[in-house]
Amino acid sequence: MQQTISKKELLDNLMSSSNPYITPKKLCEKHNFLKTQTLAKMRSDKKGPPFVKFGTGVLYIEKNFHKWLLDSMEGGDYKIIE
Repeated sequence: MQQTISKKELLDNLMSSSNPYITPKKLCEKHNFLKTQTLAKMRSDKKGPPFVKFGTGVLYIEKNFHKWLLDSMEGGDYKIIE
């Protein structure tokens, strides 16, 4: 799922201290079970976590990634630790 965001909103969010956006590389560094090539393939197949695209750049919203990850797991209940 692709989200549209204005350039001004993106820049405002990137400059804020509570920046919810994360690059594919940083996301993969935080979640070492994932590779940037896998994310790129999922994007081209229109699968995977939601992302924001601007020009040729891609950003993820980490909360949305975590929700997608939990939703993609099969069965069971999950305890969220904050």
